[in-house]
Amino acid sequence: MIISKTPYRISFFGGGTDYKEWYSDYGSEIISSSINKYIYLSVRKLPPFFKKKNRFIYSSIEEVNNFNNLKLYPLKKILNYEKIKNGIEFHYDGQMPAKSGVGSSSSFVVGLLKLCSAVKNFNLSKYELAKKSIYIERNILKEVVGIQDQIAASFGGFNYIKIDKNGNFKVKKIFKNKKDEIKLNNNLVLLYTGLQKLDRKELKNYVGNLKSKSFDNMKLLCELTHEAKKTLNNKKFDEFGMLLDESWKVKKKLSKYISNSTVDNIYKLAIKNGALGGKILGAGGGGFFLFYVPNEIRKRFLKKMDFLLNINFKFEDEGSIIILKDEDEKI
Repeated sequence: MIISKTPYRISFFGGGTDYKEWYSDYGSEIISSSINKYIYLSVRKLPPFFKKKNRFIYSSIEEVNNFNNLKLYPLKKILNYEKIKNGIEFHYDGQMPAKSGVGSSSSFVVGLLKLCSAVKNFNLSKYELAKKSIYIERNILKEVVGIQDQIAASFGGFNYIKIDKNGNFKVKKIFKNKKDEIKLNNNLVLLYTGLQKLDRKELKNYVGNLKSKSFDNMKLLCELTHEAKKTLNNKKFDEFGMLLDESWKVKKKLSKYISNSTVDNIYKLAIKNGALGGKILGAGGGGFFLFYVPNEIRKRFLKKMDFLLNINFKFEDEGSIIILKDEDEKI
């Protein structure tokens, strides 16, 4: 058996600039972090007790003789692309819901490629894993995606990511002192709205307008990323929280689908009860809300917002890894 462990991520600043439609002309800068919530994927040789050659267990159970018969499209495409042999049992276990803005689809792709590489006894570097995952999502799965999620899931850590016009990138950890990272972490609250994020059609329209209808606001988001990086370097964490508020107000102008009356009401209530700023994670529309709340009022804030599910989390540093590999079992 082989098991991969891949983190989800939260993105603070620069979201939207990581789409090729933007960075190919202007480059991109991102501030994001992986968190200690994970997708676990496992594969083993299927024991000879089943009628079909392959068994896949996720939100459904599929038993097929050939990967081409799989209903789960990303799994089918990637297993075939990686030339994995039939005769496996596969399990998917995720700690966070899909379509909620924490990068679950990219974490799945990263974790699956990490798993496939281990099956073939081939070790990809973090950079190679991120690059390959980006290629798979954009060119094989034909998804409308940026490239920050694959980088965050592959590398792990609280990072500043700089992307050039060719899609090459550099990843640099922001905090030299772990205590500063923990202090920021203690001022962050993650709440689940229960709403699903933008659907594919809405997202495609949003991305298509980045350079035309949304240019001025996109440039402003880039400027806010620079300012946010300065506040972190200077350890002015409350200012970082207030910049999240500015960024959210700008981001809502990019598309009418990014927010809605329910999301707006949640945000207003959070600010009223002490949050300095916040944002919907991912492209918008729903999913998880991230708020900056001074730690001293955290308990009172959570009591006022207890109609939403609070997810305690910490930043993590490992990125996607293999946590188990049975060398005696050939797959």
